[in-house]
Amino acid sequence: MKKFIKILIALILFSICSVSYFERFNPIKDFGLYIVESDSMSPNIKKGYLLFSSKNTPYEIDDVVTFSYPYDLNKLISHRITGFMSEEGPNGMNVYFKTKGDANTSEDPWRIKESSVKGKVFFSVPLFGYLIFFIRNPIGYLLTISGFAILMISESNDIFLETLSSYQSFYRYFGIKIIKFKTWRRKFKSRLFENEVEEC
Repeated sequence: MKKFIKILIALILFSICSVSYFERFNPIKDFGLYIVESDSMSPNIKKGYLLFSSKNTPYEIDDVVTFSYPYDLNKLISHRITGFMSEEGPNGMNVYFKTKGDANTSEDPWRIKESSVKGKVFFSVPLFGYLIFFIRNPIGYLLTISGFAILMISESNDIFLETLSSYQSFYRYFGIKIIKFKTWRRKFKSRLFENEVEEC
């Protein structure tokens, strides 16, 4: 039971670190992980939720999308699409999204270009975002690394014994094969030598 708990803790720590990496660097094209930092989408999506989004889908009314904040492109917002509008531009018709937070009483004062949308939210995990926030601060990072170190140290003896046992089994198996081969080769050479003596 203790071993199962240790494995579970290790998996949780690994998942948190992996999600934190993907959320920060977003290495997979057309796929994103985002943390909700406000309650503007409450009660459906609350602060601390972890959102999974995909860009390879058509956008429709009532979809929750993540997009760049028009007044600060480094900031992201996840709101619901309430409508569409088109405007004539120098390169043809441009499509804009009307958006609104579920907890807000009115629509957002801006219109979002489709190119500003990072993706449509298709899945969310409650509270997981808080774990990402925690691991990003120095204390959380230190505690996470310490947790990995403690698990490795506590399991190091078992890992060593299992490695030694595997090595012994490997050595025993191939050692027997080598001994049998050497015995067969010695007998073969002796028979070959006897045949050469008889021919002479």
